[in-house]
Amino acid sequence: MVDKKSDSYLFQKRGIWYFSRHVPVDIRGHYPCKRLVRSLRTKSHSKASKTALVWSDHLESVWSGIRLRHLGLGPSFEEVTLSPSNAPTLTDALDTYLKLKGHGRASHYEAAARRAIGYAVEAIGDKPIDAYSQLDASRFRDALFARELSSSSVKRMFSAVKAIMQLSIAEYGLPCPNVFRGTFLPKKDDVRKRQPIPIDTIRSVQNECQTMDDDLRWLIAFLSDSGLRLAEAVGLLITDIRMDTDIPHVVIQQHDWRPLKTASSTRTVPLVGLSLEFDWKRELVDPVVRTAGQVLNGQNYKTISLSSKPFLNRDTFMSARTLFSNWRRSHQLKTEADWNDWIEFRKRDDLAIASGHRGRGTLLQQAIREYLRRYANAENGYVGGRYKYLAQELTNAGYQITETDLKNAKRTKASPIDWPSEGDADIQAFIRIFDMVAKVNGVKAPV
Repeated sequence: MVDKKSDSYLFQKRGIWYFSRHVPVDIRGHYPCKRLVRSLRTKSHSKASKTALVWSDHLESVWSGIRLRHLGLGPSFEEVTLSPSNAPTLTDALDTYLKLKGHGRASHYEAAARRAIGYAVEAIGDKPIDAYSQLDASRFRDALFARELSSSSVKRMFSAVKAIMQLSIAEYGLPCPNVFRGTFLPKKDDVRKRQPIPIDTIRSVQNECQTMDDDLRWLIAFLSDSGLRLAEAVGLLITDIRMDTDIPHVVIQQHDWRPLKTASSTRTVPLVGLSLEFDWKRELVDPVVRTAGQVLNGQNYKTISLSSKPFLNRDTFMSARTLFSNWRRSHQLKTEADWNDWIEFRKRDDLAIASGHRGRGTLLQQAIREYLRRYANAENGYVGGRYKYLAQELTNAGYQITETDLKNAKRTKASPIDWPSEGDADIQAFIRIFDMVAKVNGVKAPV
């Protein structure tokens, strides 16, 4: 249904402008219809008017040639309509496109354009761009589906060919339409939606990366927690890594040797998880607590920054790095609590090596069990007894000790560790409280 008519050779149908001209009676025998109608594929009236004027002038030239031939003064209709075209071929159009739009683009941009034109030339030939018909476009579509490409891939190929054709039509001022526009592309249910990688799978991969512990595996672990593209990660400079800020992060920016995929790829990415892990090439010291900002439910996230110093020797380095690799299989070093846990883990290992005894639980738990054993067995000057009272006093002091713990402690093995000299501040505090309670309990303290 025609909505409205405008100018001499234009009419609009459902918002799209069409070109329409009656074929003159004296040359109607050269055409299969009385009227030539063609979509201008635009909703712009000014653009449609300019195109219609060019097409109309072209038809007048053709029709004049036919009339001259009828008078014996010019070439035949076939010679006029089938004369060689001056339009560029499809491969020439590709060269023009890459010359004008390919500057500064990544290599895959040109590769995609050449691939699309290669498929088109293989399917419908390398002809002048004004010699292609709508039938050629349909044949190209069918050839792509015959390659078992998905509907999204076919659509992407058509978009590339359309853009290349349209640029040359505009550059050379050709009156021909872009026949690849408007070709029907069926929607097939052949696109598989990409599912996110399950978090358990990510954790499993990260654990394997920590176990193998080499540069390539740490790169994978870095990608898994940062979300960077591979090229972005391997193209980082040391100056792109900012660890001296409240929120450690990396700066993703373009370098001469590594362009970014898009302009919006320039960004800062916070370092979290394994991307913030340390590989223990230097010994960490002097933790400082920092506030990283409001990152979760308005709560300030506390993290730590550390200084480092060289190891005393290679043996110390290898021992510490191996121990750290074992510890971080189930831990991470981010907060002050993580640091304290690591120091506890390292000291337990040092004491186990020195004493030949690897106790169960934390150092404080081991020290408590040993002092309960000494008390229950009346060793080191303790005489035992009154378990219920002693357990209550220790519980009141903050140590959850029961009467049963004291009874069971009598059967435990003695610890070879010299706790008063090896214990840290927490252990020394417990020993002072224990001796004080023992005195109040009427029990002689150790000499």
